[in-house]
Amino acid sequence: MTARHATLVLGALAALVLTGCAADPARGYSTKPLEGETLRSVHVELFDNRTREPGLEAELTEMVIKEIQRTTGFAVTDAGSATSTLSGSIDRYRGRRLSVQRGTGFVEELMTEVTVSFTWRDNLSGDLLAGRDRLLVSSASAPSAPARERIAVGRNETLNELAAEIVREMRDDW
Repeated sequence: MTARHATLVLGALAALVLTGCAADPARGYSTKPLEGETLRSVHVELFDNRTREPGLEAELTEMVIKEIQRTTGFAVTDAGSATSTLSGSIDRYRGRRLSVQRGTGFVEELMTEVTVSFTWRDNLSGDLLAGRDRLLVSSASAPSAPARERIAVGRNETLNELAAEIVREMRDDW
């Protein structure tokens, strides 16, 4: 490679680097982290279960923790060392029949609906970082033949989607 070619290649690389990054992530690529400089960790409190469906709070809390660990740079820690706290409540749980078999009355399709409210706060300033009231997520399952899915399939799918949506809401405000 000649000196002229090397100069052209270096000049092109410099132009790409300078035009490819922006200080503000909303205006293009950025080398800045998505999370704020002071927000490094989150404590996820056990969701408050205001329904009659047992165990939802533990399942949803575990799924939210896994989603944060999988998709963010936050460390999930105890309340004493966390820089932020996520808390919430499961406000409503409902299984609704979508279709029933003729003759037997068995449920062919079941819609599982779960409504939650949550807040994410900065522990240092007390500021609300994200939050949502009455976030509704639903999913369908087929508990009768031929699929014979367990009712827990619809519940699990709904809670997984809720966990993903909660973390998306958190990311939207980073």
